[in-house]
Amino acid sequence: MADNSTQGSNTLFSPYQMGKFNLSHRVVLAPMTRCRAINGIPRAALAEYYAQRSTPGGFLITEGTLISPSAPGFPHVPGIYSDEQVEAWRNVVDAVHDKGSIIFCQLWHVGRASHPVYQPGGAPPISSTSKPISARWRILLPDGSYGVYPEPRALTTSEIPEIVQHYRQAAINAIRAGLAVVERLNNFQKELGRKLTYLHVTQPRYTAYGQTEVVLAPMTRCRALNGIPQAVHAEYYAQRSTQAGFLITEGTLISPTASGFPHVPGIYSDEQVEAWRNVVDAVHAKGSIIFCQLWHVGRASHPVYQPGGAPPISSTSKPISERWRILMPDGSHGVYPEPRALNTSEIPEIVQHYRQAAINAVRAGFDGIEIHGAHGYLIDQFLKDGINDRTDEYGGSLENRCRFLMQVVQAVVSAIGAERVALRISPAIDHMDAFDSDPLGLGLAVIERLNNFQKEVGIKLTYLHVTQPRFTLHDQIETWYILACPCLILNCNSAARNPSFLILTPTLSICNLIPTARQSIAPQLLNIHIAISSRQKN
Repeated sequence: MADNSTQGSNTLFSPYQMGKFNLSHRVVLAPMTRCRAINGIPRAALAEYYAQRSTPGGFLITEGTLISPSAPGFPHVPGIYSDEQVEAWRNVVDAVHDKGSIIFCQLWHVGRASHPVYQPGGAPPISSTSKPISARWRILLPDGSYGVYPEPRALTTSEIPEIVQHYRQAAINAIRAGLAVVERLNNFQKELGRKLTYLHVTQPRYTAYGQTEVVLAPMTRCRALNGIPQAVHAEYYAQRSTQAGFLITEGTLISPTASGFPHVPGIYSDEQVEAWRNVVDAVHAKGSIIFCQLWHVGRASHPVYQPGGAPPISSTSKPISERWRILMPDGSHGVYPEPRALNTSEIPEIVQHYRQAAINAVRAGFDGIEIHGAHGYLIDQFLKDGINDRTDEYGGSLENRCRFLMQVVQAVVSAIGAERVALRISPAIDHMDAFDSDPLGLGLAVIERLNNFQKEVGIKLTYLHVTQPRFTLHDQIETWYILACPCLILNCNSAARNPSFLILTPTLSICNLIPTARQSIAPQLLNIHIAISSRQKN
């Protein structure tokens, strides 16, 4: 059985226990429509395709496979509803099994995303509704042209059980072909008393005919001399702005004690606010929305960056280990010093710094702010039990460790409104020694408190930004423990880097916004099409 228990040993190539299946690594071939099945029959090309992508102990999910003659909406898509199709799939499965991989069959019915040309007798496609897909979208027709989606026919109530039966029979057929069956859910699991194999929730990645929607994620640029944004910042962000696009600034310091890098901009002085206004105006002139990321690095600093050469502040007096190095103003790398643990009475002042920074960001014209609560920086130093060793009301239990974060969220929301506030967290990331004994439990605890807070205030935060491990530690790959949890918006950076692969996650993942960072540094890469859901400027 694969060992999934030790966070520190889990990497992308660690084994994984997925239900009854033992996987040797966590890289999965996700479903991709291939349009290679003439007359709906899998051919030798499909056996070759899947076998090429098979590895010992690997996991593959087939392209969408039709459950019935009414299911297609693409040319040359395979089915699993006839004996001939079952026999043809058996050849594919045998080729995959010969390579030592596991393969699941994705059962598919496109519903209204079809056309009479694909339907038996030229009938209209079926759906839950009679509303057609809008003309913003086009359907690929068998001759290679693109057509308009027609008006579907809404299923009558009495017809729905027959469609359910089609799914059932297709699953049986998949097992006959030697495939396992995919995509399944939570209360049902409780009733059944056993878990489904996995839940696969996809991230937005489609565009509607020419609409380019790119989210620029925060990236430290080290270009703000004396903490003041310069003309180069206005140019940098304007270059990455598009009509109705969305940008998040680099981490922006909330106070003089917040810094841990050279030449990082702040948002705590009037001069900084005025300088940021020039940046915001340049972005707005291009039609984009821009949020300011509020940042305090906590113990990830050095006396050279602190007022009066004082030690950096944190939740703890434990320093970051010598496995990590800090970038010094002269370009050398130093050792992180011992921080000073904040007194309980000092914490409200830090909360106030976040609140005032949010007010300053709105004064500068920002459309909103993102609280940086991730990556081993100050808020994360309170959240993670591998760092937080406090014995007061800010340490120990999950409730206590979440207290500082929630006080910051509440203070910022009270100042500028929930609709302008977002949050970034990284429960599964061990950057800067930010370990937690239960990353999934921590992530869910944060989300539970955010959702309760939203219910109390009667309005949602703009989004939740959750990052996946991606840092390296002096040529070592950081722990690849992938967190997935129900939330407002979940960011999974791996989708932007490698949209053809699914990385296994232990539970539910909901993704509405995919920031790109390194992909967007070069101007020529700014035409990457990544669909997003973001609030428009009020």
